[in-house]
Amino acid sequence: MARVVTLAGVFVVLGSVGCTIDVPFPPSGLEEFFGRQQSGVERWFRDPFDSRPYPVLVGGDSERVYYATSLTDIRLNFRGRTNDLVLPSFVGPSNLYEYKDGRRALLRALIPAGAFWGMTTDGTYVAYVRIGQLEDFPNYSVVVSEVAAGAERVVFDPAAEGPELSITGRPVALADGRVALVLFSTASQTDRIRVEDLTGQQPRREIESEAIGSIALHGGWLAYAEVAAGQSRVVLRDLVTDQVVVVAADARSEYPATVQLTDNTVVWMEAGQSGIGRVLAYDIPTATTRVWADAATGELAGATDTYFLTEEFVYNERTDVERIVIRRYDGTGQAEKLAEFRADGLAGQSRILGDRAAWVTADRRVILAPLAGGPRTSFRPY
Repeated sequence: MARVVTLAGVFVVLGSVGCTIDVPFPPSGLEEFFGRQQSGVERWFRDPFDSRPYPVLVGGDSERVYYATSLTDIRLNFRGRTNDLVLPSFVGPSNLYEYKDGRRALLRALIPAGAFWGMTTDGTYVAYVRIGQLEDFPNYSVVVSEVAAGAERVVFDPAAEGPELSITGRPVALADGRVALVLFSTASQTDRIRVEDLTGQQPRREIESEAIGSIALHGGWLAYAEVAAGQSRVVLRDLVTDQVVVVAADARSEYPATVQLTDNTVVWMEAGQSGIGRVLAYDIPTATTRVWADAATGELAGATDTYFLTEEFVYNERTDVERIVIRRYDGTGQAEKLAEFRADGLAGQSRILGDRAAWVTADRRVILAPLAGGPRTSFRPY
């Protein structure tokens, strides 16, 4: 009956947004309904408010895409050519889907969290930020569970750890059975990275720093950008041996760099002026660093050993419209524009999933483009 209890809690959340849902069976029939009507669950819960929510990309690889939709997002449509906006919901609930071999499947219904704020999955586990104490000053906890609705594990709970710790606005990282998040300590006015091994094979790690910019997990590695002694650094840490390598001791950036971690490479971008930045790559096996692209446009959105992706927001003062430009850079640093579209709602979200670039268009489609070129895949979230 655990799922029934969870569902009952979700109905409380749904009720808080002022909606009414006619349930076609008595409460005693919930468990049986969920057990035998998977397709009915998807039809019933995928968009109860007829809001046509945007998909939020939360993970994937060369074979599958994981995405979520938050059912209580608020969309604002303006007259004229001005971009439409979406106000993402912190509360949720959200549905988690898998797209594979041309088919989508509902993996998890009604997760009690907003999809756009910190939700991520590696296919085995799903992590998300959950908001509590809505009637008072809200707090934000980080929860991890198995995708198949397993037991929850709270990896950060401000109510249990005291008011001096809080989660920052940095994304939660999840990969290969590990989750990492950035916390802020009001007592020391510093950041810390918490790394939790969900398999239980290694103890929890706490890495303190003056200020953390971004984090990335891959395999047994953690990469992060930090400010230490007034300098912006890029650091690589082996989570098995705890060996630490300072990849860049004085990154040429006012703020911590944006970091990506691939099979063999740490990739980071040092922001420059007018949206132009320098992208560097540290080869882990050879411990060598090279300038991959001296003048890349936009923000670093993803990387492999041989490609990286940027996403640029371009505002036109004459038309009052903002557009998104996505570019792929090859191993020599040469750029190719993959797409350009309006920056409506939650459009963009560019990232690399396996051997494909992925993004969400203004009309809510998910696009998958092979990095090496070739036919693209396009699908709608529901």
